[in-house]
Amino acid sequence: MISFKRYYNLYLEEKNEGDRVGIQHLYSLNKPEINSMDYQTFTRFVGYLEANGGKINPSNSSVSEKVDGMALKVGKDETGHFFLQSSYSGKVYNPQEFNTKIKYEGAQRAFIDGFDKLKNIVEPLISSSSCTIQLEWLYSPNATRLEDRPGMVSFVTAAYETSKLGTWSTFVIINVECHGLDKNKIINSLIKSSTEEIRFLLPNVELFRTIDLISELTRAKHAIGNIQKGGIVEQINHLKGNRQRAAIQQRRDLEKQIREAVLPIQKQMYEKIISNLLKTEGILGDIEGYVIKAGDLLFKVNNPNFMVAKFEL
Repeated sequence: MISFKRYYNLYLEEKNEGDRVGIQHLYSLNKPEINSMDYQTFTRFVGYLEANGGKINPSNSSVSEKVDGMALKVGKDETGHFFLQSSYSGKVYNPQEFNTKIKYEGAQRAFIDGFDKLKNIVEPLISSSSCTIQLEWLYSPNATRLEDRPGMVSFVTAAYETSKLGTWSTFVIINVECHGLDKNKIINSLIKSSTEEIRFLLPNVELFRTIDLISELTRAKHAIGNIQKGGIVEQINHLKGNRQRAAIQQRRDLEKQIREAVLPIQKQMYEKIISNLLKTEGILGDIEGYVIKAGDLLFKVNNPNFMVAKFEL
């Protein structure tokens, strides 16, 4: 039988584009020139920092801890039918459909096993309302016990304390969108429904120290100013759609200029942010990374130790 770690990597490789909207890395250790925050978004982030004195703190930003599990949506559609949805299965209304919607036995078992259990918990909370609850799912039967770390298990790379996990499943609440219902009431009800077998929790990092990015902000404004003076973005836009070889190469050279100007700054910001946040305590054990909401922007910063481990899977 395929291991859950192998399944996790395969589902990342095979999931249909558009099924799960990814959150940009501020700076990615894996192919930074491709996977780091794009220039347009970075300029917005710089504007946010400028408006907040170059600092990120609990009064102007919120931070959530990332969890090393399976993405799950549960709820009712517009017609009032209950569904479960994996990252790439689409809405599933009959648990046996997961035998064909998901290829890998461990994940099939999790979704089939969880369908009625989740229905019994969620349905009384939402009644007939159209509702989608987004969760990160740690399915304990798929966990691997760590011989060198007693009392700890892992699902992909991060290690979690078994005493903090549900004996059957743990669900981290990512988002709730329900028509006509109080989002916070549903969240609180889910958390209160927790038992030894099934646990619901929030990933919020309530307290963290102020992250001072003033020096990086100064560098970023200087780099963006030079890019604007050179009209590089306008030149790139003008070349888009031109399929001549010389035009394609010219556009790539201009895009490379932007990357070379901003990536070192993004890397420095990432290193400062992650080193600060890793001083906080993980909600379940090891910390895989964080999602930061800064104004209307969302971006992630991952723990470099676990990024390296995932690349090696």
